[in-house]
Amino acid sequence: MPPVQSQGRSQEFESNAPTLRWSRVLCLAIGLFAGSVGGLEGYWRERGVRPHVAESRDLWSFWRRQVYEPSGRVLVFLGTSRVRADVDLETLSYAAPRFRSVQLGVSGDGSPLGTLQSLAFDEKFRGTVICELASPFLPRSRWDDQRKYFGQTKENPSVEQLIAAYIRDDVALLNPSVTISALLRNPSSAKSSVEPSRCQSCFNRSLRYFEDVLPPRIYLPQEQTVDGRTILEGIGAVRPLVHKIHTRGGSVVFVGLPLSAADAETRSGFVGKLTWAMIADLTGAVCIPLETGDSLDAFHCADGAHLDYQQAKRFTRRLVAEMERKHVLK
Repeated sequence: MPPVQSQGRSQEFESNAPTLRWSRVLCLAIGLFAGSVGGLEGYWRERGVRPHVAESRDLWSFWRRQVYEPSGRVLVFLGTSRVRADVDLETLSYAAPRFRSVQLGVSGDGSPLGTLQSLAFDEKFRGTVICELASPFLPRSRWDDQRKYFGQTKENPSVEQLIAAYIRDDVALLNPSVTISALLRNPSSAKSSVEPSRCQSCFNRSLRYFEDVLPPRIYLPQEQTVDGRTILEGIGAVRPLVHKIHTRGGSVVFVGLPLSAADAETRSGFVGKLTWAMIADLTGAVCIPLETGDSLDAFHCADGAHLDYQQAKRFTRRLVAEMERKHVLK
């Protein structure tokens, strides 16, 4: 008998399991991911970890391009980490709402006078410069300290770097101290594996210090003095820079920032006959020394050099009041 060939249809299997649309699956996955990230974010913030934006030339260059304002109502801050920490840009936006602020301070002990020179020779700039000043900044040999920043402003900043910095500004989970190994540790040991953030670096390049986290004592070269002849030579070189900015309708303000040093007289290294009034006369700039006088009792640097973010708010209001009194903010 010949074999029988099956000519029937292929069997179809039916399932009683409910079907889900891919859109719902995707939304569910996103919700679970967001919930996990949010939980981790809250977990690390409870342990004192704060968002942190790493300092980079790309970010500095981005803000350097924001100094142009046809009306001249832009405040550009130059200096070290002290000017980044002591000036609170959020408070400044309320205290001087008609002005836009740009933070170009660079952490370290580098002289900001080279950056001031670059602004003076920039014919398009017509704003107000608030520059931290101390005697070690004046020697001409120090004016290139920040060249790796102000010397590359013609380069286009990396868009990827800027986007990453913008995101890091709000996400503590992206703090460099939060590593994979820290995430994998059990909760009981995670608290001791990552130290609370003593400082928060923001997208606008400001710094926030927190006094509740015990800081180390910082020793600054600003606490030393430079010989008078070198200082006078530097001041003489600064005067034409101030004049260039003035001729375009701008202003230059030299400010002395608080330091918790043993001898208040040497906090900026200006001693003897070289007073702030003399510096103002020789340079043609407005000088606002806030490191001495009645501010001595009002402001305290926990690490010897930087104000915490609460004191920075008060300091900023004081600085604005002094600039208004000296008719800088018109």
